[in-house]
Amino acid sequence: MMRIILTFFVFLLIILPLNAEILHIKIPSEIKVKNSIVRLADIVEEPNKLPKVWQKMVLGNIVNPGGSLEISRDYLKARLLQAGVFLEDWTLEMPNKVKIIRDYLLISREKIEKIAYRCVYERHPWKNYLKILEIKAPSDVILPSGKVSFFCQFPSQKQFLSSFSLPIAFSINGQIVNRTWVTVKAKISLPVVVTLRPLARGEVIKKEDVKIEKREFSKINPRMFSRLEEVIGKRMKVSIGAGEILTYTQVQPIPLIHRGDIVTIVAESPVLKVTVKGRAKEDGCRGDLIKVLNLNSKKIVYGRVIDNHTVKVEF
Repeated sequence: MMRIILTFFVFLLIILPLNAEILHIKIPSEIKVKNSIVRLADIVEEPNKLPKVWQKMVLGNIVNPGGSLEISRDYLKARLLQAGVFLEDWTLEMPNKVKIIRDYLLISREKIEKIAYRCVYERHPWKNYLKILEIKAPSDVILPSGKVSFFCQFPSQKQFLSSFSLPIAFSINGQIVNRTWVTVKAKISLPVVVTLRPLARGEVIKKEDVKIEKREFSKINPRMFSRLEEVIGKRMKVSIGAGEILTYTQVQPIPLIHRGDIVTIVAESPVLKVTVKGRAKEDGCRGDLIKVLNLNSKKIVYGRVIDNHTVKVEF
């Protein structure tokens, strides 16, 4: 009797594991996957029931988001056999052909143009004077599925006028996957100082000689004046006509001290102040460092112009 019982248990130990290992694989006719590499676990209905080795089995590759791949029942059987999975280990429920589609996100051209519009108005250095005439994205953008983010890669200020290309980089889960270039046409209207009449070289600019006027630009000269007080009281270095935009290179301050003027040279420390007469050897505006002849020592010193009769030297 004991021998019969032992034989029965040995029989169960042999038979039951085989029955337990038989798996039923069910695959629908159409599946969406997230990744480019398609594995068996991506297409079966209950992937967790598969052994780990089966789950990782590669069936194909879908390079582009929105692309698709078709596999047949015979192909899947062949791949399982190649992997050493025997027919008696599983049953398969699937149509003759299965379509696998890589999931994607569609960013429409209209949405891309809205993104570009917002980026330009938020970050343009002259946004208060900007008027966008046209924004044009080349096409829709198809991205892999996931958490999408974007950022605009702005050109330098010199390229940021009139017409320019604005690259927009799209990221999925923090990784850049696409860049698209949006064409932006715009104009800039900036307030600048212009002349009301012709001004000759050496002439001192008065309030009635200039005005503020808005001008449209396709190129910005950073040395233009935008406030009247920046030019009134200064002297013209060149002659220009009426209606011209004034720039830093065309005007200069009127010197407080002229070559040959007798000035007071001041040398000062926290405990001592010394003054002596000198003669200016060159013109100088407030703050300029000029050469001065010390009339006592007959030596040339360098002093900074304080006012129209004083220069200060350092000990």
